[in-house]
Amino acid sequence: MRPASSGSVSSLIVLGCLVTLLAGCAAGSFRLRPSPETTLLAAADRLGYEPLSKIAQVERCWDIFAHCGHQLSYATDLTQVELADKLDGLGWNLTNHMPIDGYEIFTKLNLGTRARITIAGSEGLDERDRLPRFKGYRWRLTDPEGRLWTVDHYPLADQIGPFAIDGRPFADNIVQIMLQTR
Repeated sequence: MRPASSGSVSSLIVLGCLVTLLAGCAAGSFRLRPSPETTLLAAADRLGYEPLSKIAQVERCWDIFAHCGHQLSYATDLTQVELADKLDGLGWNLTNHMPIDGYEIFTKLNLGTRARITIAGSEGLDERDRLPRFKGYRWRLTDPEGRLWTVDHYPLADQIGPFAIDGRPFADNIVQIMLQTR
């Protein structure tokens, strides 16, 4: 009997790996994780998101530490209290909840996406001192799989405007939900 060549051994190893993989898939032991985008949209759906309310959706990095993830901004009539109730209903671990400068919305949309929000015709970046101030709210959470989330609520419906997004009048609140992927 002749010894097996290294090519035959390699082929047998590859074949063995394929059989193991296929058997695992058939048994249901290998599960594909949903994409970050799918995960983001599923969470947003539970927070009142509807596709027609989308303002912007991007994958981006947002700080000097290269924290990156998926971000969705959408219009909503939910108040801060109503959004807080929906977040409680997720059953996720709340890391913190705090008021934030409402003008972050200008930076996040106007510099971080292709959408453009204006207040009284201004993009709010260079003229902050002359525009009315308002505050938003931020929640940082961890889901059961350990993923980090940030949810911001900007109560524009209660503010002096007029606001516009991409040149169209806008009178709703905005929710931004971010799933950190690194």
